[in-house]
Amino acid sequence: AQEGHPRAPEPQPTTKNHHQGEASDPEQTDYTAKPLQQPEASGTPEESQGEKETQVRRSLRGRVPLREWKAYPAKSRSCASGLFIPDSYAAAINCPEATQWKAAIKEEYQSLMENETWSLVECPRGRSPIKSRWTFDIKPGMNGEQRRFKARFVAKGFRQRPGYDFYETYASVVTHDTLRMLTSIIAAENLEAVQMDIKTAFLYGQLAEEIYMVQPEGFIAPGQENKACRLHKCLYGLKQASRVWGEHFTDFIKQQGLNQSVADPCLFSRTNGAEKTFLVIWVDDGIVASTDKQVIDKFLVALGGTFKIRAYPLERFVGITITRDRKRRTIHLGQPDYIEHLVNKFQMTSCFPKSVPV
Repeated sequence: AQEGHPRAPEPQPTTKNHHQGEASDPEQTDYTAKPLQQPEASGTPEESQGEKETQVRRSLRGRVPLREWKAYPAKSRSCASGLFIPDSYAAAINCPEATQWKAAIKEEYQSLMENETWSLVECPRGRSPIKSRWTFDIKPGMNGEQRRFKARFVAKGFRQRPGYDFYETYASVVTHDTLRMLTSIIAAENLEAVQMDIKTAFLYGQLAEEIYMVQPEGFIAPGQENKACRLHKCLYGLKQASRVWGEHFTDFIKQQGLNQSVADPCLFSRTNGAEKTFLVIWVDDGIVASTDKQVIDKFLVALGGTFKIRAYPLERFVGITITRDRKRRTIHLGQPDYIEHLVNKFQMTSCFPKSVPV
């Protein structure tokens, strides 16, 4: 190129159109946006018809997001005996068994007051107290005992904020393998065994976090309706309640000379000569087994001096019915109440059993 004249453009390689196979001149290329054009039909009419059939047809209607199945829980439920179990405080005090439920509610509230679970204070600015509710259940009676109406006041812990209202969670629950192993040892070695239950166990745990809760329904202090409950003890429903109680109860058990298992932290044992003692815990329930009945009695006395407990023969543990034959040294575990509950829940009481499933 001569000086003062623009340099001629370098020749560009020709490109072929994907559909037409024609060469395109770069100097005549139009870079403006153009609507896409359908490719010309090629081949026989039968091939063109096959290509049309394979094209996916899209609907022009607005897309609606998929909705999950929604569960509609029953407003009320019943136990295996058919008695009504309310799902709220209002339902409990207005049902036919209101007298029994009111007594259970009063007993629960007295336990909360005796343990100084909370104190009424003004909720700090910027803090929102968590809500609470009453829960109810009917415990079946064993060996001819009457059914026990049980009321529990719980906090709605799902409203707690991690890192502010709680830090760690844990529940002391023995594994089913350990439970079956212990019952096998009890049957094989013919050990003495009892089950025990600690009343309002979570109230023995001291709460470290600052948590505020609304006053319990039915027991709102007159003239102090706007105040909130500043919790001092762990309450059922709190995220950290199980962990705080488990640490407190574990310390007590170790003081009694029992050693915690490495394989299962909810199993404790002690061997002293011919004496063998075992203890498994499921939150606030437990089974104590030993070769010496006096060792069990001594342990229950020490336990009763610190906690409020109930001790029963080993017949029912966390919903599992335990049938023992000491002469044959056998133990049978079953859940007939739970099976009956499932049959009633899915309305299969009128069904007939079949030897071959359909």
